[in-house]
Amino acid sequence: MLKPLPARLLRYALYLCAALLVSLSILLWQAPNLIQRHLPGWLATHYGLQLTLGKIEVGLRSPSLTLGSSALLDERQQPLVSFEELKVIPALKASWQQRALVLEELTLTTPKVSLVRLADNKGEASFNLTEALTPLLDSLQTREQAASTGEPLMVSIGRLALAQGQFHYRDSRKQRSPGWLPPLTLGKLALQLPDFSSAPSALNRYQLSATFNEKSPLKADGEFNIITGTGKGQLSLGKLAIAPFAPLWAPYVKATLTRGEASAELAYRLTSGKQGLAWQIAKGRLTLANWQLKGAKGGEFARFNQLALTGIRVDGSKQSLELDTATLKAPAVTAVL
Repeated sequence: MLKPLPARLLRYALYLCAALLVSLSILLWQAPNLIQRHLPGWLATHYGLQLTLGKIEVGLRSPSLTLGSSALLDERQQPLVSFEELKVIPALKASWQQRALVLEELTLTTPKVSLVRLADNKGEASFNLTEALTPLLDSLQTREQAASTGEPLMVSIGRLALAQGQFHYRDSRKQRSPGWLPPLTLGKLALQLPDFSSAPSALNRYQLSATFNEKSPLKADGEFNIITGTGKGQLSLGKLAIAPFAPLWAPYVKATLTRGEASAELAYRLTSGKQGLAWQIAKGRLTLANWQLKGAKGGEFARFNQLALTGIRVDGSKQSLELDTATLKAPAVTAVL
């Protein structure tokens, strides 16, 4: 005898739910492998990007996404951007309730960026990274213009962190080129942004520490608005060797800096102005230590143990510079008549 219709429908519904659950589990199980296998080739075909993806792991019981060692390569297969691990923990319930992208945590481990300035393109600065990403960025910009205008997606991250980062900068142009800089390196880079938000009125706190050019400790902390770029904070840099920057003033000063270091501390503020961001520096302190200058023939021209400038105040919009005290210790100048 046939069972009542409701019981049969209930059984069929249970079978259907079980089949959907199995299909979804298989999809989630295979999706990372499919993405890892096919996404790099698709990006190479459509945008010319050379991408290597690491292992993708998806946590279902406690929702999470972990991407292993990955890199964006240049034409010579050298890494432009790479990292060891990217871990994302979403807050699914909060995202649904707030109609926003809400993450409990986003952690990037051992990111490395190698930025090279290339020859200027029609008077504009050009870099290896922007050249590699140009096709993708142009495509995204075209889609944004074609899409209907609406409110941007809000992003909220409980803990945004970067650990063990490295940044390398090199200028491939000649030293006499406008805006030329010597090679720069940031190592042991660590960045913490608790309670990050892209809301227009949000002030995001940050803490940053790094080693500049392998020897000089760099520290900064403060708050900023991701939309306007305004903010305030403190910054310190200790015992920076100045000799590598000598080519910057070589055309104006006929002397060679054989040794010397600089340390700086300051408080900064960025505010909205009539012509973009206006900046001010207060509570500045600059210390130059153990400087020695030699003339064109190799003889000592000048030296001093310490030059300390305190109470430095700079207003970028007014183009003004003020300081409270200047102290010079053990100066020596050699003159030949």
